[in-house]
Amino acid sequence: MTNAKQGLVVRCVGADAPIRFAAAQLRKYLKRAGATGVRGEIRVGTMPVLGLGEHDGNDRVIIDVVDNDGVIAGDKPRSALLAVYRYLRELGFDWVRPGRDGEVIPQLRNPLARGIKLDETASYRHRVVCIEGSCHESHVRNMINWLPKLGLNGYYMQFRSAYTFFDRWHYQQGKRKGKIQSLDTRKAQCLTERMQQDCVRRGLDLHMVGHGWTCEPFGIPALGWYVEKQRPPKSIRPHLALVNGKRDYWGGKPINTNLCYGNARTRRIVIDDVVQYASDHPEVYAVHFWLGDNYNNHCQCSKCRGQRPADLYVTLLNELDSALTKAGLDTKIVFLLYLELLWPPLQQRIANPDRFIMMFAPISRSYSRPISAKVIGRKKPFHHNKITLPKDVGENLAYLRAWQRSFRGDSFVFDYHLMWDQVHDPGHYELAKVMHADMRNLAHLGLNGMNSCQIQRCCMPTGLIMTTMARTLWDRKVRFDDIVRDHYRATFGADWKKAAIYTQKLSELFDPPFMRGERQGVARRHTLRKLEQVPALIRRFLLVIEKNLSAADRCQARSWRYMGHHANLCLAQARVVRLAAADNIPEAKEAFADLIALARKLEPKIHPVYDVYVMIDSITNATNWPKEVFLDGPP
Repeated sequence: MTNAKQGLVVRCVGADAPIRFAAAQLRKYLKRAGATGVRGEIRVGTMPVLGLGEHDGNDRVIIDVVDNDGVIAGDKPRSALLAVYRYLRELGFDWVRPGRDGEVIPQLRNPLARGIKLDETASYRHRVVCIEGSCHESHVRNMINWLPKLGLNGYYMQFRSAYTFFDRWHYQQGKRKGKIQSLDTRKAQCLTERMQQDCVRRGLDLHMVGHGWTCEPFGIPALGWYVEKQRPPKSIRPHLALVNGKRDYWGGKPINTNLCYGNARTRRIVIDDVVQYASDHPEVYAVHFWLGDNYNNHCQCSKCRGQRPADLYVTLLNELDSALTKAGLDTKIVFLLYLELLWPPLQQRIANPDRFIMMFAPISRSYSRPISAKVIGRKKPFHHNKITLPKDVGENLAYLRAWQRSFRGDSFVFDYHLMWDQVHDPGHYELAKVMHADMRNLAHLGLNGMNSCQIQRCCMPTGLIMTTMARTLWDRKVRFDDIVRDHYRATFGADWKKAAIYTQKLSELFDPPFMRGERQGVARRHTLRKLEQVPALIRRFLLVIEKNLSAADRCQARSWRYMGHHANLCLAQARVVRLAAADNIPEAKEAFADLIALARKLEPKIHPVYDVYVMIDSITNATNWPKEVFLDGPP
């Protein structure tokens, strides 16, 4: 296609949907930059078709645009889209958060005047975001649209339908209007399919399911962590784990319930359902195959109790692989190291490693220090239905190392920096530093990337944590200071250094280890004194915010507005934490009610970048504050 005014041809070389989308994106953004008076041609396609090389597993991009002519190529269709965004970044474009108001668009008269040549390959194969939190359709679609602009290459929608995440948003908005009702399951399925199509259009690796394999194959819907009011039907009770003398839903929740994995018929029912799902969904790159989402609830019957859960799990995985092979399906299966499954099998081994991706999920770790191969600790002994989860980073890694001795296939970490912990670091700065170190260290741990289990709205006060994750997964050698400089400059403009210093100080005063309950005695009292400095810090910085609210750049003006809302929330949160930590229960309860009221008042203005539901839930369920403060304030 030729733009008559510009005389610029962006030629799509190939028929794959991601290549067509990539070429369209290049045309759109160059047009929005106002480029005029330029003649030339850019060809967008894959390296094999353009004669530039063959497929590379980690996403390779080649840009060679010189003298008003050139190519933008990737080793696969998706990589061509990543290459387009990489080229646009070199021209001065940026995307600091999801949504159109996060776009930084330079003004370019002639984008081809500057020759650009680069050849890059991502440091890690898996660079994925997983849906969590409370979500409207626009939140998820904006996130999926943002991923390739950051250089990420996959999206994971938990469950078969993302019902529970959409329902949280639907319920909260209904509650606000006095119309409390659950989301229609058919609508949720339609929304899920629409999100899947967005991923396919961009060539993103689509991950699906995970939760639900312990109930869906038996006709019990897995919509979320909901309590089932009825007891399980008699027909399926023999398939449920026998725990403390009875076969029932664990805590009333089907997806938290484990099965009698020693029962061959139980395994066959589950495996047949996985094979059917994979057959019905060829667009899915990886099906996550998980067990019940709780622990100390594995079967105690005579067929199961003599084996570790991981041995029974590997038996399931090997039988699943055989069934998928027989059906002629090459779908990847993700298995996880999580809860009891952190302890590796003693007897069984995975027969076909090429089928599987190992997922290390250290859900109980602390984010006060990064994961590192230098701090590997020791495993605890395994006791059936009497385990305790590891808090220490080193102990978590000991389980990974034990699994790696028996499985040498592909793998990634499934981590939770942006699920709850961002609430413990309102400035986002210290957690971003931990994220940077974590992503750099994955290579030393033998892990080939990250699947980030996270809220979709995580960019207030900034998008630094997620940007740090994405850039370091792409280039594990990138310096944290360079990420900070680039991100804050694009986000805030001329006063970016002041914003960086302010958020760094905010992290320091809130003291994330204290917020996680890891400070005691003198250290705890010292942090309480630091929290008393938060109001003065914010009041000083409000003058900088006020000055920049009318910034000429639309994206940067909105960034300062979000920063102002965030400052008010931090004032309220600091008061809650200070009073709760001092055991001043009456005033802390009042302060918490004020925080909730403020957050809900601001929600219409901040919902694209801030998940109020998760913020309230995270503070309510924190283990280190007196529970009396929060009894009346769940989301």
